[in-house]
Amino acid sequence: MRSPASIESRKRFNKLSVRVHSLRLRLSQWRPHGAVGCLAALLLFISCTEQDAEQQTPAGFELLTGDETGLTFRNDPQMDEVLNVFSYMYFYNGGGLAAGDFNNDGLPDLYFTANRDDNALFLNEGNLQFRDVTVAAGIAGQDSWTTGASVVDINQDGWLDIYVTQVSGYAAMQGFNQLYLNQGADANGVPAFREAAAEYGLDQVGFGTQAVFLDYDGDGDLDCFQLNHSVHQNGTFGPRERFDQQGRHPLAGDRLLRNDGLPDGVGGGGFTDVSVEAGIIGTALGYGLGVSVGDINNDGWPDIYVGNDFHENDYLYLNQQNGTFREVLTERLRHTSRFTMGVDMADLNNDGYTDIFSLDMLPEDPVILKQSLAEDGFDVFRFKLGFGYNPQFSRNTLQFNNGDGTFSEIAARAGVHATDWSWGPLFFDMNDDGFTDLFVSNGIPRRMNDIDWINFKTQDNSLPGTEPATKPSDELEYVAKMPQIKLYNKFFQNDRHLHFTDLSQGVTGAATSYSNSAVFVDLDLDGDLDIVTNNIEDYPYIYRNQLREGGGKSARDSDAYLNVELVGPDKNLNAIGASVVVFSGNGRQRVENHPARGFQSSALGPLHIGLGDSTTVDSMLLIWPDGTYTRLDTSRYNRTVTATYATGLPKFDYTSLGKTNQFAPLADETAGSGIKHSHTENQFVDFNREPLIPHMVSTEGPGLAVGDLNGDGLDDFFVGSSKYERSALYFQNPAGRFTSPEVPAIEQDSIYEDVDAAFADLDNDGDLDLIVAAGGNEFEKQHLPRKQRTYLNDGAGNFTRTDVLNGVYATASRVLPMDFDGDGLVDLVVTGRVVPNDYGRIPRSYLFRNRGELQFQDVTEKLAPGLASLGRITDAKWADLDGDEDPDLVVAVEWGHVAALMNTGANFSVVELSDRTGWWSCVEVADVDGDGDLDVLAGNFGTNNKLQPTVAHPVRLYVNDFDHNGREETVLTYYVQGREIPFANYAELLKQLPYLKKKFIYARDFARATPQELFGADAWRQARIFSIETMESMLFEQAADGHFRSKALPDRLQWSSIHAIQKMSDAADKTRFLVGGNFHSANIEMGWYDAGRLSVLTIDKQLRMEVNPIEGEVSGQVRRLSTLDVGSDRPAYLVAFNNDSLRLFR
Repeated sequence: MRSPASIESRKRFNKLSVRVHSLRLRLSQWRPHGAVGCLAALLLFISCTEQDAEQQTPAGFELLTGDETGLTFRNDPQMDEVLNVFSYMYFYNGGGLAAGDFNNDGLPDLYFTANRDDNALFLNEGNLQFRDVTVAAGIAGQDSWTTGASVVDINQDGWLDIYVTQVSGYAAMQGFNQLYLNQGADANGVPAFREAAAEYGLDQVGFGTQAVFLDYDGDGDLDCFQLNHSVHQNGTFGPRERFDQQGRHPLAGDRLLRNDGLPDGVGGGGFTDVSVEAGIIGTALGYGLGVSVGDINNDGWPDIYVGNDFHENDYLYLNQQNGTFREVLTERLRHTSRFTMGVDMADLNNDGYTDIFSLDMLPEDPVILKQSLAEDGFDVFRFKLGFGYNPQFSRNTLQFNNGDGTFSEIAARAGVHATDWSWGPLFFDMNDDGFTDLFVSNGIPRRMNDIDWINFKTQDNSLPGTEPATKPSDELEYVAKMPQIKLYNKFFQNDRHLHFTDLSQGVTGAATSYSNSAVFVDLDLDGDLDIVTNNIEDYPYIYRNQLREGGGKSARDSDAYLNVELVGPDKNLNAIGASVVVFSGNGRQRVENHPARGFQSSALGPLHIGLGDSTTVDSMLLIWPDGTYTRLDTSRYNRTVTATYATGLPKFDYTSLGKTNQFAPLADETAGSGIKHSHTENQFVDFNREPLIPHMVSTEGPGLAVGDLNGDGLDDFFVGSSKYERSALYFQNPAGRFTSPEVPAIEQDSIYEDVDAAFADLDNDGDLDLIVAAGGNEFEKQHLPRKQRTYLNDGAGNFTRTDVLNGVYATASRVLPMDFDGDGLVDLVVTGRVVPNDYGRIPRSYLFRNRGELQFQDVTEKLAPGLASLGRITDAKWADLDGDEDPDLVVAVEWGHVAALMNTGANFSVVELSDRTGWWSCVEVADVDGDGDLDVLAGNFGTNNKLQPTVAHPVRLYVNDFDHNGREETVLTYYVQGREIPFANYAELLKQLPYLKKKFIYARDFARATPQELFGADAWRQARIFSIETMESMLFEQAADGHFRSKALPDRLQWSSIHAIQKMSDAADKTRFLVGGNFHSANIEMGWYDAGRLSVLTIDKQLRMEVNPIEGEVSGQVRRLSTLDVGSDRPAYLVAFNNDSLRLFR
């Protein structure tokens, strides 16, 4: 054992290594001129890194390597001509890891698998020292290729067994899964194992990844779910339906094996494959890399989440309680990771519902990010959707359980969407504060997605006029040229508000690695959970938890814990599937006993419950796998208790487990209303013309307008359409039902994109006429579909097209009627959304004065010059903001402010209401706090995205003719780790700006270049710049002096974009608003904004806010909301979705 002095010396060395690594990274991004500049930069960065190291928040863990612990195992797979990363793409996925007390001495031991070498069993000898007993235990495993390891007492004899997964039947990889039965320990405490897979029917042959044991059918014994992966050589590209028709693949399909009892020696008992009858998908598409078990819907039955790599959907299997599962992923989740690796489940916010986390490969380092392959293009993405695959994005995904069977993906909001090439996520309470934290294992020895390497492999990267690059003579030489980048494993502390803080650099002795499988387990029995990783090309790492320095005492009184040793029924002695529920001031914690977690890993031991402040604990219940429960003793903590199953216990009421959701009291009444209208978006793709814009602007319909069109005292409405579809009028009858007659004047105008509409009496004849705003982004200049249309009403609801805005061509966002000058005639505002095919230019907006006789005069420059070039206006509302009895115009501007054009009586002057710029998308005006003046609610794109702008680090849009071809380009930038970089990837920029290919032959140089180096210092300096400083949706409260104070809307409304806010009827001195959003037309690198739900926002007089979603799956892309009266004294609400059906709620 090393001396304390040598260990302290190593700690200092490791701290210095961390600083040097940070210094190298910073210097790779800094290019000072000359020797003096280099020296100054070096001194500056040494100073900064010293300061950073001192200020880094401690993670509470210390890294111990194999030299210190005796864990001298190495997984170091060597390639040959037959088996390598080209013949088997999962060559570097790493080995498995299992933890359990295999010799029953009270200390958890460790079992590591190696891909091509011997596996290893290490006995825990205390004080974090381990002894290799592999040979004596007889558990070295088979030759060929080994992956995951699972701990299970398969024969319920009280000795833990190990089930090892093998890859076989491909590329010279042979063998079968092994079941090592524990025969007990000898006098020296060394357990002996006997291989018995065939005896139990578990000698599975296939592309094995990991096995999970669970009681899926509720018969009391443990069944087996075998996760398998696939290879591209299986012909795994094509429509999903085709693979469904082909049926189960003999090697790649996942399998469910039912436990039929202990083998009787004559063919009875053992495990039986019931995959088909149980509903388990087993096609060649199953690239299974991650599997997790948990009770997703709080019914007491284990459900299964399977994470699939590449294009295949992940699977979410809901247990049907009858021996079958139903796969429901596309019903419950809106998108997933694209290259799903490991997965885990836990309740992250103590609301009693289980959330799901999956890992992908999105780099967090800006240099690695920009030299790695990125997302598919928009066309390929749509192509995959057409082939039946669900939406997938290359990033980690955190699926928040909404408690009603649906999930909202919030990884970016939580700060965990990018951890690089990650493998195993583990949810557990690192600091015993009562909230679940997150560990992520990281790194791969060869980065196969490196752009330069891919180009080197597939094409000649030589400079023009130079000799062609020398090509390697064999495949292994290609592999040797793949980049190698070790990464830090990630430690995230739960901040209790569905957000995590990265403390990875605060690990004592932090070092990089290629870490794959990982477990958490209390190795030193001090009452906190340590972490073990199985690494490639390194000894295993142990991260010792420093929360308790010995003696089992808490570092603080608030760090209480309880370990629960489970003694289950005869057929499930370790009570797999049991859970502990804590009711406390922290909410409702639930910790489930499922040993297999993360990636190719399993750990079985006492269930560890972090409690935080133990004085807030009300009760703790242990729910057994059969649904009965035991009340645990809460009189003392910071100890291990033993809980033993008994028959005759009371049944647990699972309805009490999750917090009761307070849904808004609105019901969908569309079915009985007669409304049968669906908006179908045309397939125009803005990115084909302007590849570098952040999102499309051609999907912002349909428009919606409400009014009494035939003078019968009932509300009717207009709903718009996209190009080549038909807009419609709906008339209400006295019974509260709607009918839609043919209106030839409207139907013949199907070439228009009707993004907004309004009813107003344009000709002063006492009825409502129709004004329709033409939007979209397809047509340019004076093309007919850019005309703004008006239809005159004959009083009976019959309309004739009579345009009053002749000569006005615009891609509009809103049309707003109002008598702004008090002359009794309705005037019009038309707001400009964009300039088609020229996103960087500001569109023109218009103010028209009604001169009578259907004559409208453009008075913008005369009366509202600030309106003409205010910006890319997304929404506007008329309201008397200053209480002077004339209407002002409140506007939302993308790449600008929420602003108001204040009506002075003589003209309009622009006043900024927001203190920060944003992608403001909608506004609503109301007296929110009841103080007699009007406040403003403004929708934005939310905080659940990659951009995360601030005042110090804004998102910017640079506009200039960077390639001097006579046409301006737009370059979007954002900050990653404090550095401003282009959002577009290497391929996108080279396609739009071909000169960059000559300037930056290699992606690695592109990735390290500053924007000035990329685009030219002069062109960059001379570019027009637009910026956004926040993406939060806001309430702007008007103070007594007329100024506006900003207050962010609740977190739940920041999970996605908001595109419509509608004032509702007030309730009990509270103001209510219907809020909707979501947006699917962003750049694929940006991903979908889809975590929002149609919700009711309630605000009291003190500006306290509450959000209540509408019950059910109401999560499409809301574009318009309108109130209308339908046959009773309760108002109803029309909800217009883009590319979906119009719905009526009341």
